[in-house]
Amino acid sequence: MKQKYILLLLSFLLCNKDIYANHIFGGELLYTNISGNTYRVAFTIYGDCSVKAISPAFDSLFSNTPLIHIYNGQAFYKDILLKPEVLGLEVSPVCPGQLSQTSCNGGTLPGVMKFVYADTVTIGGPSANWRFIMTGVLPLNSFAGRSLNITNVVDPGNTIIYLEATLNNVKGPNSSPQYATIPTPYYCINVPESYNQGAVDPDNDSLVFSLVPAVDSQATGFGNGFTSAPVQYIAPYTATAPLAAAAGSFSFNPLNGQLNFTPNLVQKALVVNQVSEYRNGILVGTSKRELAFIVSNNCSANPPVANIITGSINGGTIDSSNIFYVCEGAPSIGFNVKTSSPSNDTITVTVNNALPNATITVFNNNTDSPLINFAWNTSAVKAGVYNFYATLKDHHCPISSTQTYAYTIYVVKPNTDTAEQLSATGCVHTANIAYLFNYGLLPRTVTVSKGSEVLHTFTDTTGYILDSLRAGKYSIEVTSPHLNCPTYYFLTVVDSGALPAPYHYGFSDCIYDKPDTIKFLPFAGAHVVWHNIDGSILSGSPTPDNSILGQQQWYVIQTYNVCVSYADTVTVTVNNLPNIKITTNPGPVCLGDKVYFTASGGEDYKWTSTTNKLFTDTGGVYTNVLLPDIYKVVAHDTNSCINSDSLSLDSIENCCLFSYPNTFTPNQDNINDKYHVVLYGNTDAFEMAIYNRWGQRVFHTFNPYEGWDGNYAGQPCELGSYYFFVRSHCLTGHNEMHKGQILLYR
Repeated sequence: MKQKYILLLLSFLLCNKDIYANHIFGGELLYTNISGNTYRVAFTIYGDCSVKAISPAFDSLFSNTPLIHIYNGQAFYKDILLKPEVLGLEVSPVCPGQLSQTSCNGGTLPGVMKFVYADTVTIGGPSANWRFIMTGVLPLNSFAGRSLNITNVVDPGNTIIYLEATLNNVKGPNSSPQYATIPTPYYCINVPESYNQGAVDPDNDSLVFSLVPAVDSQATGFGNGFTSAPVQYIAPYTATAPLAAAAGSFSFNPLNGQLNFTPNLVQKALVVNQVSEYRNGILVGTSKRELAFIVSNNCSANPPVANIITGSINGGTIDSSNIFYVCEGAPSIGFNVKTSSPSNDTITVTVNNALPNATITVFNNNTDSPLINFAWNTSAVKAGVYNFYATLKDHHCPISSTQTYAYTIYVVKPNTDTAEQLSATGCVHTANIAYLFNYGLLPRTVTVSKGSEVLHTFTDTTGYILDSLRAGKYSIEVTSPHLNCPTYYFLTVVDSGALPAPYHYGFSDCIYDKPDTIKFLPFAGAHVVWHNIDGSILSGSPTPDNSILGQQQWYVIQTYNVCVSYADTVTVTVNNLPNIKITTNPGPVCLGDKVYFTASGGEDYKWTSTTNKLFTDTGGVYTNVLLPDIYKVVAHDTNSCINSDSLSLDSIENCCLFSYPNTFTPNQDNINDKYHVVLYGNTDAFEMAIYNRWGQRVFHTFNPYEGWDGNYAGQPCELGSYYFFVRSHCLTGHNEMHKGQILLYR
């Protein structure tokens, strides 16, 4: 029979795909544990009465049976049809005297009705991935479609509400938080507004709040196979910033779900709140509430407001988000909240989720300025986040305003810190220190002091800091923002370990150097004891014997405070002198010859002479030989040992001989291509000129080593005879004058 009923409904849906119930302000899907694995699943819809008269779909809400899919992870488990439970409860945002004038009752004022559908279901055994899914299937009017008038979503009328609640019952049963406030979707433009769903968890789990994307169900009927996707928001709106609000006015607090904003546009904005439940750090469930925020520009009054009286706060600190910070073990906290109505309307204050053993008293309730007094003995309260909510509803007519404020008492375990010495000081160095932190709030401020002197200040965001300290006594103070319970740790760093190795291990001397004691650099204040290599103690620093080539060794031990160094070996190497040799061997030289000097066996050669001057060019060090002389080079090797060598140049010939070839062949074969005088000796003046047979000068030079290439004015000269004239003065004093004939052929 049930199968037949579902088939009939499916047939209805398939024939009415375009029938969307576009009269829904929002909804929520929750579950409550009854016992064992039996749960009550409840789906709540908030309907817009303004379409009641024109939409038969609205009337179907009184008898609908929404379809809920149950999954274990990705595996389908079963379907259930929820039964009507609360039908047409009017929650319109109007003053009591105007209820008869709402659209729910045929009038023109805004009207909202609440519909609750529920049933019980027994699920299988423990799983971390139970899912209760509402895909928008409303059997009596097809699908739960969103309002066509939503302004922050692309094509909202063609999207279907999709809600999902998750359950992790591995460690035990869980129930969704219950929402203590009824969504009031009407707000006024350019007026500061506050909204909070007032989530109260029956299991006292830790709650984390977030704004998440609305989801479009793409279900086509009763089948458990379906798809879904996030709706597309119209820029600049997003799931986490879904409202048009004045700059800087929008805020959402993940600790208590408080949403504050000042709307600056007329709008109908889709907003989805998700609540995640954690138990001992493990996620045990999630649930969502979806609703449309409707902002109007024809409000006749501003909503009531609540402000904490700063001077009334005792026992804690507060931030700008109505979060009170209290150290675990603190005796108490208390404060007063002043409420007021800008329009001088009567205000009714309702407090939800009163904290255990806390006293919350509303004075002058149902007046234009009720006062909320909060007092809590927190001495035995465990660390955690505790929320309560104050809902302010004015009695303005015809449309009343409601604001819900969340107040969070954040009881925080004081910082615990330990310090660990990771390395020995060796008596002369700092030790590596690790600071480990838990609890408190980030970022922590860590102050390290020695006596009254502050040595280091750190900002900790990870719970682990590395430091370095010398031996001594230190105090570590740890503070957290908003907390008035600093903690202190006292640390003593003691000297220990081996004294570090000396600065120098090996020395180098040269054979025959003047002996000197080893210049060893100990740590300041350390006591040094020298030993022969056989272990016998010396009375002081040893003196190497520089008459013996090779290595000589000793070892040294240092003591400082409680630390003793290792027996460090000190080696002195006596090196031989480098074999410095002058490699220049010019033999007999002519007067004025240019001689370059070279040597081997060392580095960084230094040359000197007694008579002739020395010069340097790219070819190296050289001299022009004019008189007999002795040349000396001094050089050192890589061991800094120094040696020298010398060269005597005393065989100087008075050379001044000229030879005159009579032919040359400038044919570019690199053989006899130029005509020049052959000179053996050195001159201090020279001139040569070459003429053709008509007496025209075709070449002229003052350089005895420059030759004629057979060209004139860049053009080859004719074959034949040419005439030359040479005039020169040798360094020996000889004057040379010569003329002759040469033959050019190719």
